[in-house]
Amino acid sequence: MYSYYLLSAFGPQIQPYLWWKRYITRLQLIQFALLIVYAMYCVMFGDLSDYPLAFNLLTYKSNKKSSKIN
Repeated sequence: MYSYYLLSAFGPQIQPYLWWKRYITRLQLIQFALLIVYAMYCVMFGDLSDYPLAFNLLTYKSNKKSSKIN
């Protein structure tokens, strides 16, 4: 995406060659959605059990998982 901004800064003569911006935006939205799904999976299925207690509490871990860390 930053390459798009760099090229668009060169002016309107470059604009016809920047047709790929919408595809980069779509890829970034897909990447964001996958990150959200992965984060939900980690919170729901306990992939974060090796993290410190404070991080587990911030991610709404259940008390039985958090008590194992003590």
